[in-house]
Amino acid sequence: MSLRDPKRFGGKTTLAIAIAGLSLGMTSPALHAQQDDEALTLEVVRVVAQKREESVFEVPAAVTAISAEMLANSGINDFSGLTSLAPSLTIQDAANTGNASINLRGIGTYAFSIGVEPSVSVIVDDVPVVQQAQAFNTLADIERVEVLRGPQGTLFGKNASAGVINIITAGPTEELEGFIEGSFTDDDEYRINAALSGPIGNSAGFRLNAYTHERDGHITNLTNGSDLNGDEGFGVRGKLVINASEALSLQFVADYSERDVAGTAATYRDIPPGSALFGAFPTSLFTDGITPGEDNRNTRLDYTPKSDNEQLMTSFKFSYDMGGYRLVGVTSYQDWSYVFEQDVDGTEFNIAGAFTGGALDGGIYQIGPFDADQITQELRLESPTDGNMDYVVGLWYSDANTDRVFNRLPLFVADWEAASGNTNMAAFGQLNFHLSDRLDLTAGGRFGREEIDVYFQDFAAGTVYDSDDSESYAVGKLALQYAIRDDMFTYASISTGYKGQGYDISSGFDQSRADNPVGSEDAVSYEVGLKGSLLDGRAQFSVVAFLTDYEDFQAQSSKVDVNEGLTFKLNNVGELRTKGIEADFAAQLSSSLRFDAGLALIDAEIAEFPGANCYPGQTEQQGCVGGSQNLAGKPLANSPDFKYNLGLTWESSPSGWPVVLFANGNYSYQDDINFSLLANPRTIQDGYGIANFSAGVEGADGGYRITLFVNNAFDEQYATAIGDSSGFYGGAPVLTQLLPRNAERYLGVKGRLSF
Repeated sequence: MSLRDPKRFGGKTTLAIAIAGLSLGMTSPALHAQQDDEALTLEVVRVVAQKREESVFEVPAAVTAISAEMLANSGINDFSGLTSLAPSLTIQDAANTGNASINLRGIGTYAFSIGVEPSVSVIVDDVPVVQQAQAFNTLADIERVEVLRGPQGTLFGKNASAGVINIITAGPTEELEGFIEGSFTDDDEYRINAALSGPIGNSAGFRLNAYTHERDGHITNLTNGSDLNGDEGFGVRGKLVINASEALSLQFVADYSERDVAGTAATYRDIPPGSALFGAFPTSLFTDGITPGEDNRNTRLDYTPKSDNEQLMTSFKFSYDMGGYRLVGVTSYQDWSYVFEQDVDGTEFNIAGAFTGGALDGGIYQIGPFDADQITQELRLESPTDGNMDYVVGLWYSDANTDRVFNRLPLFVADWEAASGNTNMAAFGQLNFHLSDRLDLTAGGRFGREEIDVYFQDFAAGTVYDSDDSESYAVGKLALQYAIRDDMFTYASISTGYKGQGYDISSGFDQSRADNPVGSEDAVSYEVGLKGSLLDGRAQFSVVAFLTDYEDFQAQSSKVDVNEGLTFKLNNVGELRTKGIEADFAAQLSSSLRFDAGLALIDAEIAEFPGANCYPGQTEQQGCVGGSQNLAGKPLANSPDFKYNLGLTWESSPSGWPVVLFANGNYSYQDDINFSLLANPRTIQDGYGIANFSAGVEGADGGYRITLFVNNAFDEQYATAIGDSSGFYGGAPVLTQLLPRNAERYLGVKGRLSF
């Protein structure tokens, strides 16, 4: 029997799953636990982390799999909430979602050019998004989210140098069923989510999902009393599966969504006495009624910012069984548009216009619209898994284009339009050699070539720049996995990652930037792990130790000067190193009580970064020499050294009662982080913990479910971004912050009807 033989993982799997094991995504708690030994056995989750479905134990890598039940129990409705379930995942927020960063093990993207790829690839139903900002959407009717940590370039491509977030939406069911659920909170949010699924004749199935949501903003604009940072949107998804024959299966997916935010607006965290905007306008002119602080939710603006998204994703997938061999093809098309507008001076007066002699009310700062589209084609062959060797080999093609319009008027004038293109072709393969019943060797590689191009028209200067370039690349993976016993495994691996070269598309772009794209970024990662079951399957665990080095890291810095304007520069700045230990534990304590825990101890630091910008106000004694600093040895931005989450779920059906009672508690904690890549000591967020609780009742037949919940039960205050605006205030360290909706307690009720 090989290590990958499905029979190895047979046995007691009767327990329904609701909570994912927090580091390897192993299992979830019972919905209706049986009162016998089998009710205490945890089911092993099956994932597609290696391009085909297999037990999570079979994967020689660190994977977090988060089930739909876990999302529901934790009250998570959007992408950002995943950070509370995956300890190695962090997100750095930004007013412009295009500048937000998704980080795994401390590694993310510190650049906002449309010509630069993310370090973490986000994939929805086999389709990678073009721009990372597309990921920040509603999670509706999700089957599972898989978080793959570390370089995943062999199977998932060149923009997965730090990892992959793989989102799998729910599929058709064998019988006609559906649900409608609605929720309402005390901060005036409502959500409606519905799905209908079932067979079409004897050879097809369908699933339809639709949702809508609306929430009042949690930031108050004192100028007119309006709420800012509110969120509204809707979406619809259709999935059709046709079994054309015993060998051929076809799948069609179409997904359309819109999401609009009245913001995102920042608030003042600290204003030193005597501060003046542009050194000329005292802050007292536009801060009446505002008390700066960590809990400040008031601002004053004369122009309501907006952040509007619209997205269409379609895909066609076929699977053809050729006598044990399987040929799989995925074709996709996506189109995404995004508009972001902001008041450039951040006040209720036309200070920007007055300062420059401009006439534009409020000084609108428009970053966008963005418009991205992509077509992809993947073709892969999967061999049978019952021999001494099995493999997955394939071909990949993608063609992505992103356009962007940028208007910043009248202050720091910038008026340009740019287009960035990326065409990628690759061949990949991964082979598994079953050296014995207990020992497997995995070897894989990806070889590709990418072509990039840029077009930049500067309307203010009356100039046009364009160029193109190309580069070949190769990444690989080698892993050795050993089964200590049938339900316990250890592995060691080495893998490499690649993030392609890109154009520094920002204000100040010129022919020199066009002719000299920023170089590619490379990574090499070492990993060892131990995972398996304990106590006859009643408990599961994983422990992973890793070390990853990144060379030629791409990062962007900015400089504010009232006379010269606001400029940005993207460079290959140096080397990074991230190392640490990740662990998780899950146990079915009784037939009605389950415990989960996840932990990440991560040391992510800059190994080399000479010539970095100094942070505002940095002195020579603090390391600023000749206008620059050396960041070697400094921690990476938004990377906590210590993060954990705990979950406890109880469920019971009292004797003689026609209902099931349930309760859930989740707590996540992270220690302090610095939001500044430049190690600015003013932009540190202290450690904090968030507790969410829920309880309710469900019909014994699952026909209804009513849940009461409280998120951030202890009203913990925290920011998802802190900015030092010294450059706009004559050197005075004025701090601004982004406060998420979850940075204050809110209560709600959710009801669900199923049939």
